[in-house]
This record gives sequence, structure tokens and C-alpha cells, in this order.
Amino acid sequence: MTQPSTTRTPVLSSLLARASLLLFGYLAVVIVFFVSWIHHKDKHFLEATDTRLRTAAAVLPYLLAEDFHDRAVNATAIGMEEELRNRENFNAFVRDNDLVYAYTLVKSDGKLHFSSPTISPAEAQSRRSWYFYPYEDAPPELSRALDEGHDVSLTYKDDWGDFHTTCLFETSPGGRPYLACADVETSDLEAVYTSHMLLGLGGAVALLGFLAPLFFLIRHFYRMHMTELAGTHEKTQVHLELLSTLVHRLPVGLMLVQPDNRISLVNPAFTALTGYSREDIPTRNAWFRRIYPNVRDRRRYLKDWAHTLKNAEDATTQMRVTRKDGTSRSLSQQLRLLEDGRILIILDDVTGEQENQARVRQDMERLRTILDAMQVGIAVVGVSDRRIRYVNPRLTEMTGWSQGMLHNALCYRHLGRQCESQCPVIDRGEVVQNREVQLAAADRSPWHVLKSVVRAEIGGEAVVIESFSDITGPKKLEMSLTAAREATEKINRDTAAFLTEMNRRLHASLHAAVAPLKMLQNKVPEEVRNFAVAVQTAVKEFQDILRQALELSALSPRDIAEEPFAACLLATSLEDLYEKAGEKGVSFVCRTAPDLPDTLLGDMPRIVRILHNLAEESIASTEQECVRLEISPLPFRHSSGRGIVHFGLYETPLDPDEKSAPHLFGEAGTALHSHAEAGMGVVLARRLLGIMGSGLCVMTDSNGRTEAHFSLPLIPPETR
Repeated sequence: MTQPSTTRTPVLSSLLARASLLLFGYLAVVIVFFVSWIHHKDKHFLEATDTRLRTAAAVLPYLLAEDFHDRAVNATAIGMEEELRNRENFNAFVRDNDLVYAYTLVKSDGKLHFSSPTISPAEAQSRRSWYFYPYEDAPPELSRALDEGHDVSLTYKDDWGDFHTTCLFETSPGGRPYLACADVETSDLEAVYTSHMLLGLGGAVALLGFLAPLFFLIRHFYRMHMTELAGTHEKTQVHLELLSTLVHRLPVGLMLVQPDNRISLVNPAFTALTGYSREDIPTRNAWFRRIYPNVRDRRRYLKDWAHTLKNAEDATTQMRVTRKDGTSRSLSQQLRLLEDGRILIILDDVTGEQENQARVRQDMERLRTILDAMQVGIAVVGVSDRRIRYVNPRLTEMTGWSQGMLHNALCYRHLGRQCESQCPVIDRGEVVQNREVQLAAADRSPWHVLKSVVRAEIGGEAVVIESFSDITGPKKLEMSLTAAREATEKINRDTAAFLTEMNRRLHASLHAAVAPLKMLQNKVPEEVRNFAVAVQTAVKEFQDILRQALELSALSPRDIAEEPFAACLLATSLEDLYEKAGEKGVSFVCRTAPDLPDTLLGDMPRIVRILHNLAEESIASTEQECVRLEISPLPFRHSSGRGIVHFGLYETPLDPDEKSAPHLFGEAGTALHSHAEAGMGVVLARRLLGIMGSGLCVMTDSNGRTEAHFSLPLIPPETR
């Protein structure tokens, strides 16, 4: 039971000291709080009083005649009647606004005079006229305010009493300066200050009133603490035993040096690192002589030892020591000066770490050599501070910035102004791969690059590695091509306008030529009538072909409007060809595959025009029995994207042995030589397919079978 009693006194002293410190701190906080509150209330009341006095003083000029102060230049300038009228107005104003005095001051011969003061009944009996009465004991601040032309608020004492006043600097219409003043007695202010102080003291006493129960509460907790202290002491002994076990099992070496330089503790890890046991190094000096046999090395170590202990540093140093077996090893040493004067030495083996650091340095040099030899710009930027750690020579050559200007500079100042607020990679986590950006070189010229950024860790530091591929030359070429394309588009628009006008005029001319034929069609013989009908038909077909050619001449890929449409419309839109095929004696067949989707995506009117032109051309020019159009989907080759629809147009030869069957879609125009309009529909179809990104494939076999094929991406991805 003796051990707990020895620890009770320091614990009690500590608790009492803390309680006293807490009490005094609380008292100080309460006093400071209420003193600040009283000061704030007094200051606020004084500001409110000054505002009220300033408002009252601002009204005084309006209680006088407008030119009063222009005339109040001496003691005889204002008559008694006007003085009494002003006195009555000022006295009434003072009563209504709870003031003591209200008056105006003018300066004459270097002295202040009352030009229109408030007069009490006693003062009125003592003196008949108070106009231009000298203010003998006026505060110097009033005279200075009138001379310097500014307002003033002050508290002062004169022959009439103690006052707090506010004076406003005013100027009469004639330019004569004067002061308009309003006073209250300081006793009124002090009464308010006293009430504030009493309220503050009452609040402080109320807040301090709960200290008594707090004292008993602390006493109760102290007794509880002392009751638990005995049990805690036993647990502490157990913890000390556990700590001793832990010290002997730690992987780092520990040595404890007493204030008299005796070594009282070395753990097994220390013996494993150095080979020395406690019997080998009984004192600190014996330890020094063993690990540093060389006197010069020992002196340098002793100097570092003394410097560390003198400055109470908790620094870690590395040293090369001699072990008991004569070998050397690199150790990390940390000295800690304990409160009781003992010195704790912590040792750890860093031989492998130093070897790893040497390998890292070699790898860094090898990496730098590789980056220096690369033909793309490379920059290494630290993630923590966004500063450039390294740039290779190619980047300095591309930008014109020197190594000194780029090294340790903020990356966004030279390598991307758009990253100043937020870095796309570091802050937003974006993937930057071959992103085209424009930077400014050292000479402010635009610099176009493809930029890629990857995260990495170099030497234990998180960095981003940025690569820059210069595309300034291709970019300039692209801009030139863009300008040329725009110029070409302008020429195409002008050409389209010209062709449109030509179409209008040709249409008008042909209409003028055909109109008389229509009028004479029923008035001429049968032979002439057939000729007139043939001419009208030829002119109509020529107008239709001319219209399509002019439309295609003005058409561009951007005019292709893709919209969903029903696949059955492709066949139903060609119904007029059955009649034409019947007139020619040819069988026309249109077949759609059963696996063709119901809905396709494309420019249906132009697709129908392609099919109509090809089929009509074939019907008009073929000498075979059948023209067959087949529409079917192609097998899917990719997991994404649109599906392909294949269109095939086939002619069945009349006689398989006939080798002179015409070549339907010949590019040289050898086919359809018996028809004047032959070939134009194919040309229009080729043009439309080219605009839509496809082409027309025509084949003729040895048996005279002619086929035309083309494909378009019309199947939407969602219907696959």
C-alpha cells in the first residue's frame, strides 16, 4: 500500500495546479468579456449620441434667416427683434430634442462669438442681449475646426458646466464660415455608463456563481481518480513488463546511456547489428573506441554527437561503423535526450537501402540519357507543386526556352495556359493521349503539338510525364488546305448559281419551243402529230435529266439528310417502272430479302433516285427478257456500327450464245447506243453514290449477263 501513497502527492498537486489554472483562466475570460461588453455598449451609446447631436446641429441653419450669418458681422448688425425670434426658435428646438444648448459660433478678431445661442430664463434676466457675446473659455478644438473647415465632436468643461458637443462646419450663402453646435450634459452620459457597468458586473457575478458546484464536482472526480489509481498502478507494472519484452524483440538496435556515461541497456537487435554485448561496451567511451578505431573518425563522430545533444535535436544520421568481427556496416543512428538526462540510441541497418539508392541513381542517369536522346519533347512535372523537374534538349529546341527558364518553373506558364486553374490530368483525372493543343513558344509564335500525359513515380515522387510531338508544319498545311477548300466551296456555290440560272433559261426556251407543238397537235395530220408527241416526250425527258444534273452539280456530302424510313418504300417507290417495262416488253422484278430490317436509316429520296435511274436505264436499253432488282443485308463483320445493305441489278440475256449483248453500264458509253438518252442515268447514279461515300460496280460475264452492284450503310446499330 506504500506505492500508491507516494504517487498521490504529485497527482494531487498536478490536479490542483490545473484546477487553479482553469479557475484563473475562467475569471480572466469573464472579466475580459464583460469589460469588452461595457466598452462596446459605451462606445455604441456615444456614437448614437454623436449621431443625434450631428442631426440636431444640421437643422440649426434652417431655424435662422438664410442670410443671417452674412449679416452677423459685428455686435450691432442684428436687431433685438430678430435676436429674440431666433432665441425663441432655438429654445423650443432644445426642449423638443432633449438638448442642453444649441447655438452657432462665428469668429471675429480671432475670437469666437455666439451668433444665435440658446438662452435660459436666468441668463435672459442677467443680460438682455446675448447676440455676439464672446466665448471666452471656448475649447481650442472649436477654433481650430472653424479655421480648418471640418466638423468636431468633443467633451469639455467651461463656465456653463460639463458638456459633450458636436459642431458642424457650415458656410453662409455669402461664404462666411460658422459652426452649428448642439450640447448635452456629460452627467447624462455618465448615468448611462454607470448603468452599463452595473449590468456588466451583474452578468459577471451570475457567470461566476456556478464555480461553487464546479469545485465540488472536481473534488468528486478527484476522489474517483485516486480510487482508480491503485488499480492502475498494478496494470502499469504489467505494461512495463510487456514493454521490456517488446524492447528485446524490436528489429532495431537500442542502447541506453546513463548520465554518468554507463551503458545500462542493449537489446538483442543491437548485438546482432554490431556484434557487441553490454559486457563488451560498459561505457560510452568504450563504445566509441570499438566502432571507430581510427582517432580522426572518432573525433568527427564525437563532434556530431555533442552538436546533436547540445541542440536537443531528434536528428537521424548515417555512419559507417566497425563491427566486433572487423567488418564494416552502414547504420542509421538516432539520438534522443530523455528528460532525466539519459540518452537513447536507436540503430538500424541501412546497408541494403544505400545499395538500392545507388541503383536508383544509376537508373535515373540511364533514364535521363534515354530521354535526352528522344526526338520528341519530354517534360517531367511534380504532382505536388506543378513545377517542372526535367526537360530534354528536344523540348528546349522546340519551344525556344532555355533549360534554366524551364527548370523548376510552374508548368502552366510555359507548357499550357489552359491548365492554370485546373490540370486535366492531376485535378480532373482525364486521360490525355495525342491531344492537339496550341502553345506559345519563347518568341510568342503559335506552336502546335500532339500532347500525351502519363502518371508515374520517379525516385519516390509522384510525377506526370508529358510528351510533345511538333505538328506545327502539318497544322499550317491543314490551315492552307482549309482555306483552299473554302475557296473551292465558294466556286462551287457560284457555279451552282450559274447552272441554276442556265436551267431556268433553257427551261423557258424549251417551253417556248414545245408550246406551239401542243397547240398544233390536234390540227395536223397523223404523221406530224406523232412527230410532235415524240418531240414533246424527248424535251420532257431532257428537262428531267438536265434538272437532275444541275441538282447534282450543287450537291455536297453535307446536303445528305439521313432519317429513318420504312424499307418497303424502296420497292413501292419504283411502281412506275413496271408500266415502262411492260411497254418495252421487259419483265421488271423487285425483291427484298426477308431478313431485311423493317426500318432503315439514310437519305431515302436520293437512294430511290439512284435505283430509279439505274433500273430505268436498264429497261430502256436492254434487249433481254428480264431486269431484276434485289435488296438484301450483308453479314455483320463488326460488333458495332451500322449494318450494310446490298443492292444488285441483274439483266437476263435473251440468248446465252449471243456475245454481242450490249454492255449496260459501260463507262465509255458503248451500251445503250440505240437510245439518245442512254448513259445519263448511270452518270447521275455514280455521282450520287460518290457523294454518299459508295461506288457503283458493273460486271459483264462471257455469257452477256450484266450486273450492277453497290452497298450503303443503312441498318441502324440498335436494330442489329
